[in-house]
Amino acid sequence: EKAKILERSKRGKRGKAKSGFVLTGARPPYGYTVKSEAHKAWLEIDESEAAIVQMVYDWYLRGDENGTPMSANSIAVRLTKLGILTRGDKQSHVAKKHGKGVWQRAMIIHILTNETYTGVWYFGKTKMVDDGKHREHKSKRGFGKQVAREQEEWIPVNVPAIIDHE
Repeated sequence: EKAKILERSKRGKRGKAKSGFVLTGARPPYGYTVKSEAHKAWLEIDESEAAIVQMVYDWYLRGDENGTPMSANSIAVRLTKLGILTRGDKQSHVAKKHGKGVWQRAMIIHILTNETYTGVWYFGKTKMVDDGKHREHKSKRGFGKQVAREQEEWIPVNVPAIIDHE
């Protein structure tokens, strides 16, 4: 019965994505908020965070005010020095490992490599596979190991773009 419930749930989520709705859980990509109605959710741009995303891309692609290229680490350091708050600083339920207003290189890399900012969010980028190892059951995910799916299997959902695809 549990396997049937899990399969129906997966089928329902795939159906929502194919209908043009997102499934992001509680934390949408930085720069977006989730708006929802019953059984539907979509991304909307958070203007204050989107300005930071645009700044990150601008620094990475065009460099600083002197035209000097900036790495992900130097962008994180600059955002920290400017005192720009991370999303975790604004939400009390998020536990941060580092101090208030401290940006991490990994977050900058995530922003720079996330195609959502160009206007396409993908559902189904990973799947669970049984690799023969015994693991503790994880609620809603079942047993097994999470691995990447082939890109042809991903379901694209159009969302508002924060940056140009180019």
